[in-house]
Amino acid sequence: MALTLEDRLDIIELCARFDLGIDTGEFEISVNTFAEDGTLEASYGSATGKANLMKFLDQLENSGFSKGKRHLSVNHVIEGEGDRATATNYLVVIEREKKPEIVATAIFHDTLRKINGTWQFVHRKLEIDPGYQLTETAQQQKHKLLPVSS
Repeated sequence: MALTLEDRLDIIELCARFDLGIDTGEFEISVNTFAEDGTLEASYGSATGKANLMKFLDQLENSGFSKGKRHLSVNHVIEGEGDRATATNYLVVIEREKKPEIVATAIFHDTLRKINGTWQFVHRKLEIDPGYQLTETAQQQKHKLLPVSS
């Protein structure tokens, strides 16, 4: 059975909830968008499982990497059938504590599953666009971000 409009809207909202949790520092919101064994993968580290995802997001915040930013997910393309889907969307990251400006762009590649009636990320891969330049502080902090695994 093809995905319904409601499925598509639920997946777009799932992406927005992930971003909201990052922006507000309420990481349980972001973590709860993942399946129990879900994985977040990025060039700066990765984590699998909800406990490890929480540790990883805490690391990002404490490093200053994600602090003071606003994350916007746009241009969603969703495909799937039944309780399985894939999605891609662009990520635009805006500075919010200083002069508002775009500080990074990226693309998410998502694998999703509908579990007990709710869409969740099984695997979420972030590819930061090559034009992104880490600030000196972020460069210094990057080596502190280690993969978190079970």
